[in-house]
Amino acid sequence: MKDNCGPYSGKAVSEVKDLIIKDFERSGIAGSMYDLPQSVVCRCMTSCIVKILSDQWFLNYSNLKWKKKAKEVIANLNLYPESARQWFNGVIDWLREWACARTTGFGTPLPWGEGWIIGTLSDSTVYMALYTIYHHIVKHNINPESLIPEIFDYIFYGTHEQSDLAKKISDIYWLIKQNARGIFILVSF
Repeated sequence: MKDNCGPYSGKAVSEVKDLIIKDFERSGIAGSMYDLPQSVVCRCMTSCIVKILSDQWFLNYSNLKWKKKAKEVIANLNLYPESARQWFNGVIDWLREWACARTTGFGTPLPWGEGWIIGTLSDSTVYMALYTIYHHIVKHNINPESLIPEIFDYIFYGTHEQSDLAKKISDIYWLIKQNARGIFILVSF
């Protein structure tokens, strides 16, 4: 290394490479970059750039209750060809946390994440759940800040009491009163 390299000067690159990486990471001027074992391509065969984002939004497909329920649904489907059943179950087995949003490009804004856009492959999951109640949110001009996690937990998971939520946030009263949870269950099953 040349004289202008500070504490690393006079040493071979091979001697200080790991030390430089650690020092740069510690000082916040470098981060990790992961090399994938093969190139990543889109369905249209164009190259993809994989970027790891901080505070990323994920859909949790690792949940064992979800996996069990999904397999029960698949077991009761009429599938053509029948060999597709094995493929669906295989996908359920390997699915884990799936990044569902991105910060660049065109798309639909993620309603609860400012600056985030719903990922194209997650549209079918997020939209199907959100659109069961979205028209009520728009029709009744419900303030997005009122849509706290407890509201979605109530609608999609059945947790929390209606009366507690209605007292907590007045402009979501219509969603609670009209039993948005019942609307979601009816549409999703």
